[in-house]
Amino acid sequence: MNDEIHTNTADAIAQLGEVAFSFAYDRFCRGVRVKSGRDFTDFGSGLPFDWEGYKDWVYLEGRGRLGLEGWKKSDPGNGKILNSAIMAIEIHSGPENRNNLVQWDARYGDQGRSHKALLDARTQPDTARAIESALYKLYRGERKDEGQIFEDLISLLGKRYDLLAYLFFLKDWTRFMPIKPERFSEAFEHLGISFKMSGRCSWENYQGYMARLHLVREKLSEFQVLGNRLIDAHSFCWILAALWESDVPQVEPEWIRAVPLTASRPIRDQGGPDISVEKTGEDYLREAETKQELGALAQSRVLEAEITRLRQLGRPDLADRVTDVSGNPVLGYDIESYFEDGAPKRIEVKAAATGMRYWRFYLSENEREKSMQLNGYVFALVEKVRSDQPRIWEFPAKELPTDSLHAVTYQVFLQTP
Repeated sequence: MNDEIHTNTADAIAQLGEVAFSFAYDRFCRGVRVKSGRDFTDFGSGLPFDWEGYKDWVYLEGRGRLGLEGWKKSDPGNGKILNSAIMAIEIHSGPENRNNLVQWDARYGDQGRSHKALLDARTQPDTARAIESALYKLYRGERKDEGQIFEDLISLLGKRYDLLAYLFFLKDWTRFMPIKPERFSEAFEHLGISFKMSGRCSWENYQGYMARLHLVREKLSEFQVLGNRLIDAHSFCWILAALWESDVPQVEPEWIRAVPLTASRPIRDQGGPDISVEKTGEDYLREAETKQELGALAQSRVLEAEITRLRQLGRPDLADRVTDVSGNPVLGYDIESYFEDGAPKRIEVKAAATGMRYWRFYLSENEREKSMQLNGYVFALVEKVRSDQPRIWEFPAKELPTDSLHAVTYQVFLQTP
C-alpha cells in the first residue's frame, strides 16, 4: 500500500474491532447458507463465485481490450487510446459475461452513461487528445503521479466515480477496485467503519475507500479465509450489503444463570508430560487464529444479546449505549453494558468448549484485579459459539471461587550485570 492508503488504513483500524467484524462475518456466512443451501468456504466457489466471479473475467477482458503493450508515446491524439478505453468499458458477451462495474449502457438515457465524455470526445479532437494523454500517463506513467491523474480525469470526464475507479482497477487490481458508492457505504456501515462516498468523487475519498477494503482483506485472512485477494474483500462487502436485509434467521442465544463451582484440575494441566502429537509453528499459529476468531465471535454473540435484552426490557436508551470495549485492554473487560436500573454492567466474555466436564479459560492479571474491584463485573461463558442458538452462561465475578484460580505464568527478576 502507498503512504496515503496506509494512513487511511490506520484510521480505519482504529474503528474496526474484532467484534464488529466477527458479527458481520457471521451474518455474511449465515446469509450465504440461507440463500444457497451451502456453507461459505471461499470466494472461488458457491454463491460468492456465482454472484461475483465475473469480475475476474471482466478484468482480464478489459486489460486485453486496452492492448497496453501496443501503446506508444505518439498515440495521444490519434484516437487509438480513446477507442480502446471505450471497448474496455463496453463489455457484453452474453448475460454471464457483462461489465456491471460501470454504468455504460443507456438504460437511464444517454446522460446516464458514465463514459459519455469518452463517447463525445470522438468528435472533439482537442478533448480527445487531453483524455488520451491522461490515460497514457495513468497506464504508462509514474505511480507517484496517480493522485494528480485521478483529479485530471475528473476534470475531463466529470465526477463519474464508477468510471474512474474502473479505469484504475484495470491498471492494477492488487491496489485498486471498482466502486458503487451507495452499496459500499452500506457495507462499511454494517462493519462499523462508516464512510460516505456518494457525491464525493476525489482521490482522497477513493483512498479512504481503498483503505477500508485493504483492512477487510486483512480481517478475512485473520478469519482463515484461504487465498483471499483484494477483489475478494470487494466481493465480501458487496454480498454483505446485499444479504443484510434478507431473511436470515436471527441468532437466539439461551441465557443461563450459572453457579460457578471449582472443578478438579486435570493432571495434564498440572505441568505433567505432554503426550500429545508434537505441534509445528504453523499448528500453533492456526490454533491462535482459531481462538482469536472464536473469542471475537463469542463477544459479538454477547454484544448482540445484551442489546436485545435491554430493548426487550423497555430500555432502548441503554441498548443504544452498549459498547464493545475489548480493544482497550486497560479496562479489563470486553463489553460495557447496563442492568435494567441503569447501573453499569461490565462483561468479560470467554468462549467455552462444549461437552467437557469443566470450563477452562484464562484471565490476565488485570482482568482478575478488575473483576474484584469493579461493581457489576460479570463473566459470560459462551457455548456453541458458531450455532444459531448459542448458550451464554453468566455469573457475577464475586462468585468466582478463589480456589479455581491457578497461576500459569511467571514474572522473572534477574540482577543486571
